[in-house]
Amino acid sequence: MLFILLLLFLIVECDPTYVHLNHRTGEVLICAQCPPGTHMTAHCTATTPTMCSPCKREHFTELWNYLPRCLYCNTLCTENQEVATECSPVSNRVCRCKEGFYWSDEFCIEHSECGPGYGVQSKGTSQRDTVCAKCPRGYFSNSSSALEPCVKHRQCASDQIVLLPGSLYQDRMCASCEDLQ
Repeated sequence: MLFILLLLFLIVECDPTYVHLNHRTGEVLICAQCPPGTHMTAHCTATTPTMCSPCKREHFTELWNYLPRCLYCNTLCTENQEVATECSPVSNRVCRCKEGFYWSDEFCIEHSECGPGYGVQSKGTSQRDTVCAKCPRGYFSNSSSALEPCVKHRQCASDQIVLLPGSLYQDRMCASCEDLQ
């Protein structure tokens, strides 16, 4: 029984088709579509199958089709973008944002930098901007960066004193008594 079902599935599994009216003969024909990467150069007839030809350079068809010509690879990478996938017979060119940029409202925008007193909570991706957070107590950031998190204040050694307590913007400064003489 399973063998019969499998056989039926294989028989039913066919290439996609389309209906074509032959204007010369008046016949309505069921024609096979052309596979991705090709286009139709001649409709089928009662005695011949659909004729398909490969897409020319810089042209593609992504799906089974009966198009008279392949589609032009019309995606062009713009400023701050690079090619992720080049044009091929079966797909248009695909672009992505360059490193350090993310996609927003049809443009690639440079990742935001977190200013002094703020650190990177999560780094920007190609789809999302940098997320900044105010440095928590005991941490600081003294520069602007799209990559660096807040840094923990240094701990003074047991033989050192605190010259300057750390803040959001600077590290703690430590010194020994010998350093002060």
